[in-house]
Amino acid sequence: MKLVDRYLLRELVPPFFIGVLIFTFLLLMSQILRLMELIVNKGVDIGTILRLILYLLPSILVLTVPMSVFLATVVTFGRLSADNELTALKTGGFSLLRLSLPVAVFSVAAWALSSWLIISALPAGNQAFRVTMFEIVRTKASVGLSEKIFNDDFEGLVIYINNIPQSGNPVMEGIFISDARPEKRDPPGEPITIIAERGWLIADPASERIVFRLENGGIHLVSRDLTTYQHSDFRTHDLQLNIGDETAESLSLPKGLREMTFGELRAKIVEYRKLGVQQWAPLVEIHKKFSIPFAALILGFLGVAMGVLFRRGEKLVSFVLSIAVAIVYYVFLLAGEPLGKQGRLSPFWAMWSANIFFGAATVLLFRKVLAETRFTWPRLPGWRKSGRVGG
Repeated sequence: MKLVDRYLLRELVPPFFIGVLIFTFLLLMSQILRLMELIVNKGVDIGTILRLILYLLPSILVLTVPMSVFLATVVTFGRLSADNELTALKTGGFSLLRLSLPVAVFSVAAWALSSWLIISALPAGNQAFRVTMFEIVRTKASVGLSEKIFNDDFEGLVIYINNIPQSGNPVMEGIFISDARPEKRDPPGEPITIIAERGWLIADPASERIVFRLENGGIHLVSRDLTTYQHSDFRTHDLQLNIGDETAESLSLPKGLREMTFGELRAKIVEYRKLGVQQWAPLVEIHKKFSIPFAALILGFLGVAMGVLFRRGEKLVSFVLSIAVAIVYYVFLLAGEPLGKQGRLSPFWAMWSANIFFGAATVLLFRKVLAETRFTWPRLPGWRKSGRVGG
């Protein structure tokens, strides 16, 4: 590898890592704020929160790595152009296409990293996130019950338990429950009273439910105006516990087709075929696992062309430009994904239209900077009408 190639690679690395840190922090902020509520409302320790953030990182990095490649190339070639180093290198016999060789190597490395993240690390991280969140929910359900106290930690429920064994015996005795959850009554707001001799908590990781299994009791319903009364006895009754909207949202976050591996997605397609169900959704997810990492290859060269066009090379301008490109790119994804899953757009076009759009823009701009032709900018106040591109 020539000295100029090593020099360009060294120039690309610092802005790339700065971009990864900034973009990742911005995308993590909403998740961090929500996870902080677990510390305040659920008493979750800092170590568990840090593990949850670690599990979320693959789903964030798979988006920020391609954007950071674009930022790195825009900053690097913008500075080279502004400091006339690009002109000096061209004078020395290096064409812009030749100078893009280190960018190609850098982009391929970013593509490989993004592919590993979305294919392997993301499903594993989301699975670990889901299991940890379920354990938090299960622990809260266990510690949220105290004997001879009216417990109202569970949304819409008031639970009184006469005896909770302190040993390993999970069976609680003398249970009184007032269930005022609106979905349980019509009209809402009239509580159901449940009385049972004994009961115990059941945690089911497969269905992600916490169930209070009750035995030998009865369900009592009284109208608000006290004119009607209903009563039914049961041998066994399962009462699902609500843990709160914010935890339920976090718990359901990692579930879905987007977290499945290739093997699981292929199995889902086979399952859909047997059921006669449209297979658009898993096909969209398979295309996504290829299209998002491929963006690193396109955006790397797009950054070279735009870095030369923005000769001033200011880091703030480059960062704002990167944000704009990121917004446009992910608008394509956000718009295409539901259309693809609904069958209104083919899975290929749903997930690859962004890459095709930016790929065409890259070819157009690269032809301009290679030919050093005049490029006409939009006529906005304060903008120059046109300018010569290149070193």
